[in-house]
Amino acid sequence: VRERSAWPWWALLVIALVVGVFLRCYQLRTQMLIDDEWHAVRMLIRADAAGIAGHFGLADYCIPLTLYYRWLYDLGALSEWQMHLPLLIAGIALLVVAPRLLRDTIALPTRALWVGLLAISPTLVYFSRTARPYALIAVLGMVAIVAFRNWHLRRGDRRVWATLYVITTFAAGWLHLL
Repeated sequence: VRERSAWPWWALLVIALVVGVFLRCYQLRTQMLIDDEWHAVRMLIRADAAGIAGHFGLADYCIPLTLYYRWLYDLGALSEWQMHLPLLIAGIALLVVAPRLLRDTIALPTRALWVGLLAISPTLVYFSRTARPYALIAVLGMVAIVAFRNWHLRRGDRRVWATLYVITTFAAGWLHLL
């Protein structure tokens, strides 16, 4: 896209980002923990950090997030807002990181439309508003796929892409062992 004709696509990209952030943040402070979000709370009350890290428990909970919640609990700073914050950040990060990773391979108009779809995706908005690991897995999965692709196509330093792939796939797997 030529420089002069690119501004509408950049505007769409910015609008999509703003809409995506708004949808992920809207009324989040009033949202209560529901369903599976309570598994982590039950585990952090029953076990110390070593117990959380070393035992999956009877109900599934995200070990890294539960360790984070345990740390906040020990500091006396655990709240529903604190529990949702990492996932909110991950949901917003996906909107920024995904098009940035693909800027050399996908044209600006396609990236702008794609970010628009990511921004209004009901599933991705929901994942960003829960205290479950899905928003983190989405952003880590995206990074892992691009890292593998760049490693495979020999783009840039292959060791960097391979290391990034291993780290992101391990982290995504650890976040949701089921």
